[in-house]
Amino acid sequence: MVGFKDNQINKTIFLLILITIIVFLSKTSFLISDGSSNFEFTAKNIEVNIQIKPEILTTSEEIRLKITPILKNNSEPLKTAKIDILACFDSCKIESKIQKIKSIALNSPQNPENYFSLFKIENEGDWELLIKISNKSFSDNFSIRITVNKKANPSNYYSTSIIFLFIFLVL
Repeated sequence: MVGFKDNQINKTIFLLILITIIVFLSKTSFLISDGSSNFEFTAKNIEVNIQIKPEILTTSEEIRLKITPILKNNSEPLKTAKIDILACFDSCKIESKIQKIKSIALNSPQNPENYFSLFKIENEGDWELLIKISNKSFSDNFSIRITVNKKANPSNYYSTSIIFLFIFLVL
């Protein structure tokens, strides 16, 4: 009988499965970014630590900000503040019909020293985040430049799985 022996078929299937898993995992790890970017600012009244997640920002993906303001005069966390966030395409100083996104950051009774904000940016390019922190006695502004990349097309990453299933069904 001409053809593959049973042992060769098993090795071939195992090799195809292994290659498919490696390729699939290497592509999906690009989609999942757990890193973050940290920024520290000092103003007249406060010091601020801002953490932006994920580290690589992409369109249509939620951007998470963690803002920790600390009073300079006594190094205590600022637990009663109003934090407004304005995301502007290119620059917040340009007054035009350029896309702007408004958000606020909130804290909770369980964690009053950290403020959190969540929003999405749909357009790729360079953006400016203008963060205004205020309370009854002062108001300070901070600006952060970020770059938002176009989100990769996930259908390309799943094509490997479809090819594997096709080959598996044929064998």
